[in-house]
Formats: sequence, C-alpha cells, structure tokens
Amino acid sequence: LQLTATTEAGSSLPAWLTFNTQTQTFSGTPSLSEILNIKVTATDDLGAFASDIFTLTVENTVGVKGLHSTYINIYPNPTEDYFYLTVGSEISSYSIKVFSVSGKEVRNFNTIKNTTTQKIDLSGIAKGIYFMEINLDGKFKVHKKVVLK
Repeated sequence: LQLTATTEAGSSLPAWLTFNTQTQTFSGTPSLSEILNIKVTATDDLGAFASDIFTLTVENTVGVKGLHSTYINIYPNPTEDYFYLTVGSEISSYSIKVFSVSGKEVRNFNTIKNTTTQKIDLSGIAKGIYFMEINLDGKFKVHKKVVLK
C-alpha cells in the first residue's frame, strides 16, 4: 500500500510540513497559526485507491495570536458568479488561488493590498465545488470551500 498526502485541493503540503510514508506520520514546525485540510490517499498495487480528508489546526502562540479562518468571511456562498472575501484589518495583503476538486488551478488573484473586502469574480467557471488557498501577508495560508451554483 502506498500512501500520499496533499492539501485538499491537491497541491503540495506547505514547506514546513512533511509526511513520512514509512512511519505514516506528519511532522514539522510552523511559524504561525494555520488551518489545513489535508488529503491522505492510499493506493494498492492494482491501482485501487481510497482517500480521506482531515483538518489540521495549528495554534501557535508566537506571531499573530489566534489568527485563523474566523477572520475570513466569504459571502454569498453558495454563489453564481462572484463572491466577496473579507479579511481582518490586521492583514495588509493577500493572494488567492482557486482550485477545482481535481486539484487544477482555475483562477489566481495576485497580491491584493490594503483592502479588507474584495470582490472575487468566478464567472465563466463551471458550476461545482472549488477550493481556495488564501495566502495572508505571505506568512501562512488558509483554505476555504466555495460553491458555484
């Protein structure tokens, strides 16, 4: 049985987090608080596989104390073509990547500075479930789900 670990959206784990396939353990030292949705997939020799997703919450007392996904609001969600993303006033810049459930990046919004609310346009993307990776101040990432109806 071969085990792999990625983010829920299918991208690589953050640089600070490693998954040891031999011992089936995660290890690492984050620099700030972070919430990650991690997908672990087990594949057998015939190619059959099963996956599960779990949430890893890191609350670090060094750095931005208590900063986690409650400082991020997405509305409306579900939505049809766009949504608004609001971040806490202590965040000076952020960038957003939007991934399909298969892990393909479908949109990338470069660094957004000095605004706590931003309209995010997803028009032209097929209806379905998408995952966002929001990079806050270039220091840590938060993952959110958005539904296009």
